[in-house]
Amino acid sequence: MVDKAAGQDKKPGTPIGSRSEQPAGRGLRDAGVAGRELALIQQRQRLLRRILQDIRAAVTVEEAVERAMTALGRELGASEVVVRIGTEAELLTGLATGSRDRASEQGGGGD
Repeated sequence: MVDKAAGQDKKPGTPIGSRSEQPAGRGLRDAGVAGRELALIQQRQRLLRRILQDIRAAVTVEEAVERAMTALGRELGASEVVVRIGTEAELLTGLATGSRDRASEQGGGGD
């Protein structure tokens, strides 16, 4: 069927404003955005796999936490990473044990 007003072929039953009536370039832009988003998701997944492999290689819980802090600090660009472990009451009163990323300890950042 030919849409005489537009001078284009139109399939019967195609709703007005459907994708087939959108400019061709828009679909390509949408595909480019989707491709970049997919690449970003894949990059994040690779990063998480590397971090998890490193954490799983730890022998002790303390080493696993230290490795996690180091990796997160590196990826977030943090100058210091602090983890406090304890009950809510201990955390509120300051009695919880604290662990600092070794990189920040070596850099002179102190508590």
